[in-house]
Amino acid sequence: MIEIERYVKFIVKHKLTQPQFLFLYLLQRKRYDLLKMYGEAFPSDDGKVIGVISRNDLLERGFIIKLDEMENAASYTLGKAFKDIFIDKFEASEMLKDLYPAHGKYDGKIYPLTIIDTYELAPLYGERIGYEVAEHNEVMLDLQYGIENNLVKMKLENFVRSEYWKALRRLRLNTEVPIETDEISY
Repeated sequence: MIEIERYVKFIVKHKLTQPQFLFLYLLQRKRYDLLKMYGEAFPSDDGKVIGVISRNDLLERGFIIKLDEMENAASYTLGKAFKDIFIDKFEASEMLKDLYPAHGKYDGKIYPLTIIDTYELAPLYGERIGYEVAEHNEVMLDLQYGIENNLVKMKLENFVRSEYWKALRRLRLNTEVPIETDEISY
């Protein structure tokens, strides 16, 4: 789910129109079916999802690369400029899992905290961060802060589902005072 404030700031920062962003986002997610549906419902002047001027703008700025002479979404791949903004869900979730504490202590016993299938974690985490590199980097800083301050005591899955990094971020940025506890929550 795209948060509207992040979305607007993102398209303004990167000087993208809404159709350009949608084209890039759906191309990144390989949702050619939705690109086709959108293009049929709202064709540009040349009958495509985005017009030639918008498409050339994306090409010139390195957001997309043309693969062949065909004129469909599958003829393009994401360029470095876009890949620097968005992150692969598997790469991001592996980085998160690598940093996350593997075990926690509860009632005197040690329990695993990172037991979750990568194919379940990746789309869950990817959606929560909007597949954005910048948000992923912030989450990693939040998690590091939480670990250093002994504040991460829940299963990784619960951490992601609850978006607990937002609470850690408020602490990290000194906008909230933590409550002391030695127990992990299950």
